Amino acid sequence: MGNQSKPSAIFLLGPTASGKTRWAIEIIDKFPKTFELISVDSVQVYKGCNVGSGKPDQDTLKKYPHYLIDHCSVSEIYNVAEFINDASNLAKKIVDDGKVPLFVGGTMMYFKSLFEGIHSLPNADSALRKKLDAELKENGPNKLFDQLIKLNPTKAREISPNDKQRLIRAIEIELSQDNQDKDLAKSGIRNEFNIIQIGIFPNQRAELHERIEKRQPSLVNDKLINELDELIMNNNLEKNHPILKAVNYKQAFMVLNGSLKESEMLEKSIFGTRQLAKRQITWMRSWQDLSFFDLHEQDAASEFIKKGLKL
Repeated sequence: MGNQSKPSAIFLLGPTASGKTRWAIEIIDKFPKTFELISVDSVQVYKGCNVGSGKPDQDTLKKYPHYLIDHCSVSEIYNVAEFINDASNLAKKIVDDGKVPLFVGGTMMYFKSLFEGIHSLPNADSALRKKLDAELKENGPNKLFDQLIKLNPTKAREISPNDKQRLIRAIEIELSQDNQDKDLAKSGIRNEFNIIQIGIFPNQRAELHERIEKRQPSLVNDKLINELDELIMNNNLEKNHPILKAVNYKQAFMVLNGSLKESEMLEKSIFGTRQLAKRQITWMRSWQDLSFFDLHEQDAASEFIKKGLKL
């Protein structure tokens, strides 16, 4: 099971609608006072994104608290570097309290980056950002985009000149005083923890599709449209906020901006969710040291954890 002198952590990942929350709760019930939960979900991290994110309800969250659910306001943009920082600090705190961190979720890029590390990026520089914002308002995006081409042509190719947020952030990274550190790779938590990785992997794709279809009406409905409308109004959301690209919210946003009929929203979201599940499964297939369990094998997964942790 790897180096037992390191503290242990569990990764529990799987595609959307595979029952991850239910599995995590069962594991906690089976081994009381052993684990603390850290959510690995780039949508549930936001306060107010409740209906379309599949976030556990308030009663569940009271009984089974999850770190990094309702962690920040949608008026901010939460990124992978912040996730790594928050998640690794939480993992250390949980270990100091004599427990095992149990990471659960479906945002595969968060899992991978937490495990392997990413290039460390400088923190936001508010003075520089204000200056760039002012330049953008005065001259439009093209001048800033030309500046990015000069600073880092490779990065410029990855960004649309109209994606103002990413454009400003990219220039900020290039110009930041911490720039000399930007190529130092963070090592990820694999060097500090013995990580037992469990993937919920549906043997029958049709069964996952059935679950998605059954669940979607509770996530995609009038309540979602109202929720998103309020989030946009109250937080002055930019059109390129990641939440508006997230499945379910993306379809609701299309209804709000008139590019999709409300009667087509559910069907479109089912299609989008299936595509998401397919991408998640592709990520999981490329994973090393990930032990796969079918949708109904949570008992076997619990046994695997018990053995790995010598509980």
